[in-house]
Amino acid sequence: MTPKWRRRSAFSYATFLVAILPWLWWMSASDNGTKIKGLALNPGSFHSLSSHARLSSTMHDFHHNEKANDVNRKTKRSLQQLAKLSSENSSSIELGSRQRENEISSSNGNVAEKPLTWLQIIQAELQARPEDLVKERVLVSPGITSPTTKEENQLKRILFWNHETFYFGVGRDPFLRAGCPVNSCYITTNRNEVPYQELDALVWIPLAEDRSFPPVRSPHTRYVYYLWESPLTAGVNTNELEKIKGVFNYTMTYRRDSDIFNPYGSFIRLETHRTHLRNKDYARGKTKQAAWFVSKCGAVNSGRATLGQELERYISVDIYGACGTMNCQKTDHDYCYGRAAAMYKFYLSFENSLCDDYITEKFFLTSRYDILPVVYGLGAYEETAPPHSFINVFDFPSVRHLADYLIYLDKNDTAYNEYFQWKINYEAVNSETNFYTHNKSVSWCQLCEKLHTDKEVRIHTDLHEWTSPSPSCLSFTQGAVDKFLKGENASNLA
Repeated sequence: MTPKWRRRSAFSYATFLVAILPWLWWMSASDNGTKIKGLALNPGSFHSLSSHARLSSTMHDFHHNEKANDVNRKTKRSLQQLAKLSSENSSSIELGSRQRENEISSSNGNVAEKPLTWLQIIQAELQARPEDLVKERVLVSPGITSPTTKEENQLKRILFWNHETFYFGVGRDPFLRAGCPVNSCYITTNRNEVPYQELDALVWIPLAEDRSFPPVRSPHTRYVYYLWESPLTAGVNTNELEKIKGVFNYTMTYRRDSDIFNPYGSFIRLETHRTHLRNKDYARGKTKQAAWFVSKCGAVNSGRATLGQELERYISVDIYGACGTMNCQKTDHDYCYGRAAAMYKFYLSFENSLCDDYITEKFFLTSRYDILPVVYGLGAYEETAPPHSFINVFDFPSVRHLADYLIYLDKNDTAYNEYFQWKINYEAVNSETNFYTHNKSVSWCQLCEKLHTDKEVRIHTDLHEWTSPSPSCLSFTQGAVDKFLKGENASNLA
């Protein structure tokens, strides 16, 4: 194949992949919950669905499969139309004339075509997953009035079943300190303090060694599935899945489609802009390229060690912790991250799992300092963080292209400083000192409010997305991620 035809083939392939994503998203959009009228909990089955609900769930799954098949048929009929759509919606970085090595010029040299990136390929791979395997299966029915709601401000009682504090606290004080709009809630870790039948909520985490449940359960008690780790590191195994089917009413996790969204951090818009940062030189005094704090070595579940080794072929990476040769003697994270920000241009914010929405404190904590995060994960970074505040490793045709761009930024202070202009208007909320007093508080406030206002009963019939292995995560040993880690060029896949 001549270079001319190789370029045309690569561009055609890129056009197809980018064009198909918006259409697949539209086709797959549906409600998380399915309304089931007249659903009643079986009083004799304290932790699982009644047989009526299980039958409804089976029929629901059947129709999901039929719908998936219908989508596939429509996909085939629409291929010709999709190929004609514009590729201008690509999410790859606009590198402009400063990255001529990442541009593919047409034969006349007047029109520059964007190269295909791994982000486009991986997004297409994510969209191709069967919807019924990725989304939560939830049944919704009219609520059962709680016996503890005789008064509007009646205290709701929450039992932390298998964790001491969930990093929030016990009693009513945590809700008052957090300034929750609805704060009439009380937390206990004492299983004997409140009769099980009088509990309004029970919070359960699969990370604990004790994965038991109370011997009895009142129909009005909301069971909450709580998790901050990915299912690959802390999810239930497939053998345990049957045990928790139909048990939980709420999910409280880092996933955005959870009943209660519980992120590791966030970005807030400042009421008063920090205009004094407009001309700050963030490159001043920095003599090193990249730093990485990592304690879990090996492949983990994301292959991040492989990516680190591949990057080290082109740039300097200092690894701190158990997996490297560098150490920060202080146990204070503020000191260590502050020291890194003073010496290094980049911080490798590589996640240990490649799962939907999984963005941990590595990213939010780093963003509080004057160092540029280089992210590796499947979180919705573009929707979570301000524009031009990070570099996504998948936003390039290859690891070599990523390294070349980091080298370019290392030598160009003006371009490097552009990645910090967001700090004038925004602030990253997450550190060891304020993380739990802000983001976690918001989530617990939401739970308290739900216990007072939610008139529906939500039942998670199947938590398959939280098993290990999980359909909500990608493997680093196969597919697009595997090819990326091996240094392949996305543009050559055409």
